[in-house]
Parts: sequence; C-alpha cells; structure tokens
Amino acid sequence: MNWMPIETAPKDGTRILAACPLPERFDLLIAWFGRDWNALDDDPPLWLSGDGDGFSVGYYFTPCKPTHWMPLPPPPGEA
Repeated sequence: MNWMPIETAPKDGTRILAACPLPERFDLLIAWFGRDWNALDDDPPLWLSGDGDGFSVGYYFTPCKPTHWMPLPPPPGEA
C-alpha cells in the first residue's frame, strides 16, 4: 500500500499509521482524528496519538502535524 495525503484519512476515530515530518526524519505513529481528552468545548478536533493527548513525538512534547497516512495492518491472527 502507498502513503496517502493526510487530507484523505478517515476522521471517524479510526486508528491509522501516520507519518509525521521532523527536521531530519519522519516518525511513524498510530493516530486518530478526534477530541483531546482535556479539550475545551470550543476546541476543534485534531490528530491525536498515544494516550489521546495532542499529537506528539519523543520524550519531550513536540507538536506534529501528520502529512501522510496508510491503514493499519490487521492484528496478528486476523490476517
């Protein structure tokens, strides 16, 4: 499967593999589009990863906007 532009990714909470550009590499993370666990009522949905907090990579919080995505493979035993 090929990488697709993030604009074409599902925005219904489906988990995806997201490519996040960093200065010298891309990080690949499982992400979904939704509401941050501590979002205010008027905060828009955004790409989330990890524990449902805003998209971040590494030990320190590094905001990231994914640029590409692809579907996750099926879990082991479901292929």
